[in-house]
Amino acid sequence: MANENVTTTTALIGLQGQLDNVRAEISATNAGLQNIATLIQTDSALDQQRLLQEREQERLLAEREVRVDQAQELQQKVSAAVTQPVVKLEQKLTSTFNGITAALTGLFAFFSVRNELNQPASEAVFLGATALAFITAPLLSVGYVGLILRAIRTRPRLVEWMKSAGKMSLTVYISQSIFTSLIFGPWGLGLFQKLDMWAVMLTAIGIWLILVYLSKLWLSRFSQGPLEWLVHALTKNRAKS
Repeated sequence: MANENVTTTTALIGLQGQLDNVRAEISATNAGLQNIATLIQTDSALDQQRLLQEREQERLLAEREVRVDQAQELQQKVSAAVTQPVVKLEQKLTSTFNGITAALTGLFAFFSVRNELNQPASEAVFLGATALAFITAPLLSVGYVGLILRAIRTRPRLVEWMKSAGKMSLTVYISQSIFTSLIFGPWGLGLFQKLDMWAVMLTAIGIWLILVYLSKLWLSRFSQGPLEWLVHALTKNRAKS
């Protein structure tokens, strides 16, 4: 009887130990599950925080874009408000210069032709017409510049073909002087005062058109005109020294 009680007690103690082990494993499992839940909650909170930050950044970027668009629109309105009166004034000044120049040029042509038709020609009228020509030449140049600037702003394609001559302006200017001196100078053909006015005009326009074409051909192979390159080389060497 005593042996049976001892065996029962031993079995109960073994079962109690096993139960304690099971309880410990359950506690460890619960602790691990709690840690996993904590990590999940932490990750979820971080993800939510990132999402909020991304939304805040998107909102700030959208507000910035709206402000930039508003600033650009305001700048365009201010520019239009300032530019339109200037353009209108420029157009009026150009028209005025052209009108004055046309009138003075007409007077010059009238007195010159009338003086040439009268025999003998008056030297005073000739000198007066020459002085008038010197006065009208700068005004005529200003009128041409105004018309070209207006054409560049309103219809750039009309003057785009002259771009090559503008890039080689020094070469074109010197070449034009050389060609005209060879045609009209005594060391060349000597045609000064031997051609009618219309022939002189056609000759000048023809020379210029040829130079524009040659400039286009030159710039298709080189980046600068020859005289522009020479001036650049001389000034570059001087800057280094």
